[in-house]
Amino acid sequence: MLWSRYNHLFRSEGRGRLLYNALSNSFLALPEPFSEKFAELRAGDEFRCDDPGITLQLIAAKAVVDPGEDDRLRDVLRMKRRLADLSERMLLLTVAPTRSCNFACPYCFEANRAGIDMNRETEEQLVRFAERFQPGHIFSVTWFGGEPLLRFGQIRRLSERFRALDFRRYGASLITNGYLLDADKAALLDELAVREVQITLDGPEEVHDRRRTLVSGGGTFRRILENIDALFASGWTGRLLLRVNVDRTNAEEYHRIYEFLYARYSGYAKRLHVYPGIVHAMGKENPDTACLFDVDEAADFQIEQFRRYGVRNHPFYPGRKLFNCIAARRNGYVVGPEGELYKCWNDIGVAERIVGHVDPEKPWNNALLAEWLEGQNALNDPACLSCGLMPVCDGGCPALRREKAPHCSRYRNRLPELLEAHYDATRSGND
Repeated sequence: MLWSRYNHLFRSEGRGRLLYNALSNSFLALPEPFSEKFAELRAGDEFRCDDPGITLQLIAAKAVVDPGEDDRLRDVLRMKRRLADLSERMLLLTVAPTRSCNFACPYCFEANRAGIDMNRETEEQLVRFAERFQPGHIFSVTWFGGEPLLRFGQIRRLSERFRALDFRRYGASLITNGYLLDADKAALLDELAVREVQITLDGPEEVHDRRRTLVSGGGTFRRILENIDALFASGWTGRLLLRVNVDRTNAEEYHRIYEFLYARYSGYAKRLHVYPGIVHAMGKENPDTACLFDVDEAADFQIEQFRRYGVRNHPFYPGRKLFNCIAARRNGYVVGPEGELYKCWNDIGVAERIVGHVDPEKPWNNALLAEWLEGQNALNDPACLSCGLMPVCDGGCPALRREKAPHCSRYRNRLPELLEAHYDATRSGND
């Protein structure tokens, strides 16, 4: 038998040798008499061990495999991911009924793009576009913008039409700055099948109000908090995601807003998730990148938050993914307010990134569509296929791949540190 190419063996301070296998997503501690011997093994080396118990444990973890087994299991995983990407069972739409916004956030990638609203003709074409995918299993809509609640009446009309279509299950989520989400709108969210709402708060009041101001000027923190209070009081049954956009200018304040929000909404903890949104440079309309984290610094930030403050946002442990974002999905599109279709929501308003249109009379850019579905597919990338973390990596953001920007996951350079954090979080009951 052979030592798997997906093994990652490292020494942990106070814990001895720990072994992680990305193919089986297994993690185990190695007995000291064997750990030094195993540390000398490289991918494909012949494995020999006199202890049958240890051998069986490593076989179960896919740490030792038969010749060719790594490749066979990798190819099965590739097949499953490709079938998921090309599945026609789901229609996934991110719909921006407007590019207008009532905020003036300095890091917004849409800041310099003209504000346009969706008209009734495009609204009708969008419904007919969705009808083409009937009958179906799952129809999922994410309301996006601009600020989508500027067009709440349109969201209500479209939601009613979408729910009447021939899909086994329909559900929606809402990404909003929260300023317009008053009690009246909150009371209608269940009726609109909005199961999840994402609102952004960029820190305590003094920090947030420097970063997320109204277009007309003035802070927004207190109004958003009042609306979150009203949202939970409304009887809405969904889940609230509170995103804190984090860069070098506000990272030290993150734990304060995290602790404040969980204390304020302690009665709704099971329906609340506060997490850091690491601000990345995307597209041409970006702020000074000197204040932004790279992927390794983002991992360091999350580990430090746990070590110093007990903040636990994202799993430290790798997770198996069968698909990436809608950019990689056959039936996944971002719908702009003029009915134009994109594969990435960062592209809204960029004419050269349009792949199609909800209007059947307008042409599609099949070359660009193929570039998203095939050209940015990590399963076609030799470097990704040979990577020891491929089974637990989705290949990174397709948009970053398209721009030839760094796209590897945080596990590539921080796997031991993240696994140690997972180990400690599990022992402390925080995992």
